[in-house]
Amino acid sequence: MTGVHRQQAQDRVPVARVFDIWNVPEYGQADTDYLDLVSDVLAAGKDSRLYKRLVYDEQVATSVSSGINPNEIGGQFSIGAAAKPEEAWRRLTRMCRKSWTNF
Repeated sequence: MTGVHRQQAQDRVPVARVFDIWNVPEYGQADTDYLDLVSDVLAAGKDSRLYKRLVYDEQVATSVSSGINPNEIGGQFSIGAAAKPEEAWRRLTRMCRKSWTNF
């Protein structure tokens, strides 16, 4: 799969969530190890960059997550955030993408 693919799903849930997912190399490649470290720096714990920026500083999200799922043929790297109930989904999306683009 190449290019950018966007999908919007709706349901009756109290909180909007934003997820970005990228296709990455398969298990055993050096890049998957680097992305595992990137995942920890961005979203592991309350001292992580995204948590500090989006939850503490800007207060637009209630939680952030990041992870890598390496498989035999290819893997996926994901970053996500849950919006505060009163925050607009578009604003959170914009801020999330800016945060991980700057990284």
